[in-house]
Amino acid sequence: MKCFEIYNANKRKHLPCARLFYDESKDKLHIEVSELAKPTDLPLMFGLFAEKGTYTIPDKWARKWVAERVPPQGRQNLGEILRANSLDSYDEIALLEASAGRSAQDDFLLRRAPEPRIEYALVDFVSEEDVPARSWCAVIGPEIARRRKDAGMTQRELAETTGVEQAAISRIESGKANPTLNTLEALADGVGADLVVKLSNRVAKGS
Repeated sequence: MKCFEIYNANKRKHLPCARLFYDESKDKLHIEVSELAKPTDLPLMFGLFAEKGTYTIPDKWARKWVAERVPPQGRQNLGEILRANSLDSYDEIALLEASAGRSAQDDFLLRRAPEPRIEYALVDFVSEEDVPARSWCAVIGPEIARRRKDAGMTQRELAETTGVEQAAISRIESGKANPTLNTLEALADGVGADLVVKLSNRVAKGS
């Protein structure tokens, strides 16, 4: 999953007003618009959605926004553009990133978002008795919930994306379940994050 931040280059702080997500495995795009942004602070298309209370822009319209910011496949000097960007074939997302999403129509640019990471083990592992399995989910569950909300997803949408039942996601997020690593990895991927497993040195008892 690739994630890009969209921001207004004329704004001093360059805070993102939206995020573009690209699922390479499914060749799907969607845009999550910040609910804190005013419609006037957004690209025109995003503002039209936000005015209606819609903050998730689906693939069809996300592609229209991207298409406005990259050269079309039929462009006469396309070969030169591809070579200049070290591309062997037409790739909208690669071209979008290479140009930072520049467009003569507005002042909005695009940049790769920092890699999101979810730490599986945030506490030192002492022993199975001292640190019961449920403590792991007490750490990771709320973090998954936070990342899901940041991505503008409901539990139902995350369930549809990952194949993990919504009831299971609810238990995991509340820290009341002991999920497998495979399940956690699927949920992390579903919210656009990477699951990172850390092993700490075992602490001797009595030390």
